[in-house]
This record gives sequence, structure tokens and C-alpha cells, in this order.
Amino acid sequence: MFSYLLISSSLIILSIIVLFLFINKISIKATLLCFLVIFITMILFDNYLTTIPIVMYNSNHILGVKLGSIPIEDFSYLIAAVIIVPVVYELMSDE
Repeated sequence: MFSYLLISSSLIILSIIVLFLFINKISIKATLLCFLVIFITMILFDNYLTTIPIVMYNSNHILGVKLGSIPIEDFSYLIAAVIIVPVVYELMSDE
């Protein structure tokens, strides 16, 4: 029923695990700043795309909670990118 929510929840859980395992590999201040910049950009761009009929969501597959016209589940990708990408970068640059 809420398949998009399941995928989103899995990404958030993975992000939390990665954050706790590698908290010393990333700068919290830089991560929060990055989150803020990407969040504002996402709000503007994604809200535009979801108000015009380019991106449409099946209401049977989302929770129904929205920020503007953006389903709340979309923010899991933002959370995952802001946490997981810097950790992977740091892990790969240590070698």
C-alpha cells in the first residue's frame, strides 16, 4: 500500500545507521549547512515540478502528508544524500 513510504523509511534507517557508524568521518556543521542549502533548493524545484503535471504521485503509494505539493517521503532522498555521500567520499579518500 505505502510502497514509497517503505523505500523512504529504509533510506532513512540506512542513513541513521551510517551516521552513527561514521559520525567522526563527517563534519556536523558542514552536513547541516549542506542539508539547509539542498533543502531550500529542493523545496523550490520539487514544489515546481509537483505542481505542474511532470511529476505525479499515485496517492495509493504515498502517505499523503505533503510540504507544499511535495510528498514528505521525497525528503528521505535528501537525508540519505546529505549523510551517505560525504561518508562514502571520506571512506574512499582515506585509501
